[in-house]
Amino acid sequence: MKILILSDSYATGGGAAQIARLMAEGLKDRGHDVIVVASTQNKTDTFIIPIMEVNKNSDIPIYRVYSDYNLFWRAYRGLYNPPAVKEVKKIINDFKPDIVQANNIHSYISYHALKIAKKSGAKVFLTAHDVQLFHYGKLVEFIDSKNLTIPEKFNPDVFGSRDSDRKRRSYKISMWKQIKRYGKTYNPLRNIIIRHYLKYVDKIFSVSNALAEALNQNGITNVAVIHNGININEWQSDKSDIDEFKKKYGLVEKKIILFGGRLSETKGGRAIVLAMGRVAKEVPEACLLVLGEIDNYANNMIDLADKLGTQDKLVFTGWLTGESLKSAFNACDIVAVPSV
Repeated sequence: MKILILSDSYATGGGAAQIARLMAEGLKDRGHDVIVVASTQNKTDTFIIPIMEVNKNSDIPIYRVYSDYNLFWRAYRGLYNPPAVKEVKKIINDFKPDIVQANNIHSYISYHALKIAKKSGAKVFLTAHDVQLFHYGKLVEFIDSKNLTIPEKFNPDVFGSRDSDRKRRSYKISMWKQIKRYGKTYNPLRNIIIRHYLKYVDKIFSVSNALAEALNQNGITNVAVIHNGININEWQSDKSDIDEFKKKYGLVEKKIILFGGRLSETKGGRAIVLAMGRVAKEVPEACLLVLGEIDNYANNMIDLADKLGTQDKLVFTGWLTGESLKSAFNACDIVAVPSV
C-alpha cells in the first residue's frame, strides 16, 4: 500500500516525532511505499517547493513543508494553516496514498489536512499522543500538590479533598477553566472546529487507556487504544558496553534507579528526589540516574537533594542517544516513572 505519514516534526529524539519515525520505518520494512510530510521552521527554500530528503537508514522520502509563525496564534493557525495546507494538498494529489496516518499536526500542518486526505480517497487515521484535540496544553488542572493519591477519576472542576469528592472526578475540562488559563490565546471555536475535522478521520488511535477516556469524556469518540511499540531487539546492549557505561558515570556496584524524560514538576522531578530521601535510608548503595541536562529545573532537584542530604545519590548524564541511551536502560535495576 501507499502510506503517507503526517507529523509536525519528524526526529530521532523522543515523543510523538520519534513514534512517527518508528511507524514509518516499520511500515517501510513491511514492504509498503511510505513517504513522510513534516514541517520545518527553517526557510532554506521557498515553501512553494517542499524540501525532500531521504532517510539514509530506510530510504523514506521526507517532505519538509515550511511554516513559521508566532505560536500565540496556534489556536487559529493549527486549524487551518494556509502555507502548509497548500503544499500538503499538492503532495497528497501527486502521491495518491491509500492511507494517510496523522500524528501531532496541531501546530503547523493543521487539522485541515485531515479533510484534504479524506477528499483524496484515502483512509485516514489519527494517533492522539496527548490531549491537544480538546485542550491547549497539559491536562494538569486536577493536580493537587498536597494530595497526590490516585483517585478513580479526575475532574478539574470538582474541588474537595474527601474521598467522595475525589472518586466522582472525571477528565472533563470546562470552557471557563481554559479561558482562565489561556486568556487571549483562547479561541472559542477551536474545539468545535477540531471535532468537525475529526469527521474526516476513519479511526482515532489513543496511546493509552487514560487518554482514550479523557478524549471520550470531552466529546471525542471513535477512539481505539494502540499503545506505542518498540523493537526490543534493537534495545539490547553488550555486557562490555554496560560495564563501560557504569564506569563512566561511577555506577559500579550501585543499585541504579533510572529517571528519564523531560525534567519537570509534572513529570515527577520533585517526587522522585523526595522518594530517594527515603530509599537511601533503606538501600545505601542506591543512586538516581537522571537522563537529562543540568538546567534550571535540574538545579532545583539538586538543591532539594542537598537539603535531604542525598545530593551524592543523583547522577546526571546529560542528553543521551544511540548506544549510550541503550546502555543506560540496560545498566539500571529499576526504571521509575513518577509522573504526577
